[in-house]
Amino acid sequence: MVPNICHFIAGMTPNEEFKFVYYVSVISAIKINKPKKVNYFYSYEPHGRWWEELKKIKEVEFHQVPLPTHFGEKEIIYPQHRADKLRIEILREHGGVYLDFDTICVRPYAEILKYKYAMGIEEEGKAVCNAIIFSEPNAEFLDLWAEPYEKVLNQRVGQKLAFIYLHKWLEIIPLR
Repeated sequence: MVPNICHFIAGMTPNEEFKFVYYVSVISAIKINKPKKVNYFYSYEPHGRWWEELKKIKEVEFHQVPLPTHFGEKEIIYPQHRADKLRIEILREHGGVYLDFDTICVRPYAEILKYKYAMGIEEEGKAVCNAIIFSEPNAEFLDLWAEPYEKVLNQRVGQKLAFIYLHKWLEIIPLR
């Protein structure tokens, strides 16, 4: 069962402005889903009015973490892949619900928490989407997702290929 803990990631690059939509994303998760905990992970602390407002919300815990630099032996170049590496590590350790910082919750996700893991699908069912991920701690699918990254990392399509491989290996739970 997936714990009702929300995780967000920002600050994979220096001097990142924290936008209003990112703030609304966290507020919507709290108001709609009432998580037991909300974690915000970053390597470089974001800046701006909405970051300062977010820091006032008592439900949110902030975690500055080392910048992910490698997938296996391969160096990570793109910030998106750094965030992918970090979200895999976070979900392995804590489990919970990862939400991209621009994802706005409009309906409760409580029904999905009963599964071991869940991700959305995109590309007309040919790939899984990592904008929202539900996972038990140490879920096997996290290893399956991470496995192809070293081979395809830093290619423009690397992320998509990793998802296509994962989609072939797993039974995807549609989020309807």
